[in-house]
Amino acid sequence: MNSGQDGREGPLAEFVALRQEIERRNVVQHALFVLQLTSAGAIFSFTLSGKAHAGFLLIIPVSAYMLCARYVEQQFGIQRAASYIKNEPSDRVPGGLGWEAWQVRHPEFVRGSTISASELITHHFPVNRNWGAHMDSRRAIQS
Repeated sequence: MNSGQDGREGPLAEFVALRQEIERRNVVQHALFVLQLTSAGAIFSFTLSGKAHAGFLLIIPVSAYMLCARYVEQQFGIQRAASYIKNEPSDRVPGGLGWEAWQVRHPEFVRGSTISASELITHHFPVNRNWGAHMDSRRAIQS
């Protein structure tokens, strides 16, 4: 066997390293999600323990925004790595790697793998989407 002479080992090692980076970012995303759920629940429970603690509820939107920003940062890192895998090492391996290209061709099997800024705003902050309708209904009730 002529190991190392066909030019596949470098791109395959790069692919493996990038897939490990994607996996690491997925683990960080999961940890951020768990931290958000846990911290929001703990803060909410603490505020229920007394009326004097109600001001602590103001921490939840700030922490949610910060953790969401970190979550989205991880998602964009995953997307950059996936795009690089699709465009760079795949072309240097005879026959290609195909994994990222397959995901792009079959989005129905890859739920939640991409996120855009507009999706972030409309899905994570639904108040922005319905604010006008909400205000109109309040005015109609008050009249």
